[in-house]
Amino acid sequence: MSSELNVEDVLSKLDVSGDVKKGESVKRQLAQWDQLMHLQIKLHSAIRAFNQLPRDKKAKELLAKADETTKQSYNKIRRNAVKMVESLLEAEQFLLSGSSQTKAILNGKSEGHDSDDEEIESSEDEKEEEEGDGDLVDEDDTVDDKEYVDEDSGEEEENEEEVVEEEEEEAENATLKKWDERARLSGAASIKNAKKDFSVFDLSVLSQIQKILADKNRLIRRTQMKRSDIERIGMTDSEATHDVELFDDDDFYQNLLKELIEKKSAQTSDPIEMSRQWLELQNLREKRSKKRVVDTKASKGRKIRYVSIPKLVNFHPAMPESIPWSHEKPEDEVQALVRNELTRMKRYEHEAIACRNHAHELLRKFGTIEDLATEEKENVPSDEHPLIIETPLVRRAEYKPKCLRPEASDDVHLPTRVASSSTVVSLVRPITASEFRMIPNYQKGRMTVEDLNKALTVLEKLWVENNQLMKTHPKTLSSTARNQKIALTTQATQAEGSQYFCSEKDWRDALDSRIRTLSTKILPCLRHVSRIKCTRLRNAVVLISHVEE
Repeated sequence: MSSELNVEDVLSKLDVSGDVKKGESVKRQLAQWDQLMHLQIKLHSAIRAFNQLPRDKKAKELLAKADETTKQSYNKIRRNAVKMVESLLEAEQFLLSGSSQTKAILNGKSEGHDSDDEEIESSEDEKEEEEGDGDLVDEDDTVDDKEYVDEDSGEEEENEEEVVEEEEEEAENATLKKWDERARLSGAASIKNAKKDFSVFDLSVLSQIQKILADKNRLIRRTQMKRSDIERIGMTDSEATHDVELFDDDDFYQNLLKELIEKKSAQTSDPIEMSRQWLELQNLREKRSKKRVVDTKASKGRKIRYVSIPKLVNFHPAMPESIPWSHEKPEDEVQALVRNELTRMKRYEHEAIACRNHAHELLRKFGTIEDLATEEKENVPSDEHPLIIETPLVRRAEYKPKCLRPEASDDVHLPTRVASSSTVVSLVRPITASEFRMIPNYQKGRMTVEDLNKALTVLEKLWVENNQLMKTHPKTLSSTARNQKIALTTQATQAEGSQYFCSEKDWRDALDSRIRTLSTKILPCLRHVSRIKCTRLRNAVVLISHVEE
């Protein structure tokens, strides 16, 4: 019985009505906070859209070029923005009028704050709230009928808001200080453990806020940093991260949204709803912290780093425009081709005639080629005289132009192969500029057409002098003649400005060496010119035969 009496005594001492009022007030405040959070979410999306709008001259230019529908929408947005600001100001006045501590701000009086009052004002001043609400409704009816075209209205509202904020600062500081001190004293072990932990160094809430707000320029600059991928219309520098006309508080908004999701997930018991909220929270965390994927085994060149290029999808190369030929175009092309080939054949015929005349002159001057070849066979071994000279138009009897073939009236014989198996005798003539252009660069080296013709002339004279020396047998010469130094000067040595004094053997060795050197340099060029000439002559003959048919 004694225990029951004790319980009743305890229950009688409790102020049930006061606790119920406090609970209802806290519940109402939490509901208002949730509504403000939903309003913050909607305003955040509006701010993101506002950050995309153009500024200054670009905005005026686009507005001047816009149609009537766009201009009406623009004016409607401005009116709605002004209405929203006034609605927020009215809500602020309504909340300030609901408490005895902040009611003095609206009345312009500075009343003292009762630091011992722990009661949270909720519904004690219902009559005053209704009167204030009625005044706001009357003002709201007049506001809806206005046209928001005055640009100075925004500045006036900003000035009024600054005055109200200055008056609210004292009340806010007093409230924060009171509840901060009571929160510190609420912990039973706070004083006991003050010497063990670092709670002695903790600053008050007001000190922390003032310390953060000390660097106001840095805080303002943080709200002007671009943190999203949205680009502003008319912005030239897409890589700029700072814009003075930008407002972005994504970091603060993400913290508020995280707290709201965690609170909602703690209150619900539905597993589907809890899983959905958990996924939202995970997505929020992934957006805030992106983990970089790093391959630890790819450092120090142990793995080739490459980026795979994706395949081209729906790619089609450019197609050239096909224009059909006219009726005259094929005929013109064929005529031009035949004309070019006939011109080339005439040029080859003139060169062949010049080569034949040059052969006549050489034979009249040095005798017949058969005599030279016979003497060369008797005096020079085949393995010691590797001289091989080929003209562009005569290649080992593979092809002979008609003008070079021996006729009945001519006593000229042009054998292309002499008795010696390693020696080919043919005529040397100057190389033309067109033939020189056909020779590849790796065979020409740094030679010009003049250098090549000069080398051919020197080679011909050296060959003739060598044959003349071989006509005289060494045994028929006297010892004095053999020991006598003979001064021989050639065109090549005259160009160098020096004379060679040597014996017969030394001179023949020098001639052989000179002939080998010149023939090694000239022979590939002559073979290349001869191959091209013969091929073109055959093609020209075939083409002309088809045209004549």
